[in-house]
Amino acid sequence: MVASNGGADTQPLWYINLMQEPEVSVTRRNETSRRIARTADTSERAELWPELVRLNRMYAAYAKKTEYEISVVILEKT
Repeated sequence: MVASNGGADTQPLWYINLMQEPEVSVTRRNETSRRIARTADTSERAELWPELVRLNRMYAAYAKKTEYEISVVILEKT
C-alpha cells in the first residue's frame, strides 16, 4: 500500500492510525486473513517503488509535490 496522501505535506491519517494499530484483517476475493502492517525499509522501498509508480504514475507526481518520502506499507501474513 502507498501512503501518498495525494502529495500533501503530511502523512495520511490512515497511515498514522495503521502504524499505531498494525493488526488488520484483509479481505480479498471473499477470503479474509489477518495481517500485520509495517513500513517497508529502505531496500524494500527501493525495490517496490519503481513497480508501484509503473502501476500508478500519479505516485511519481505526488512524490514531486511533497518534501517527505512517501511510505510504502507491507501487510505481512501472521
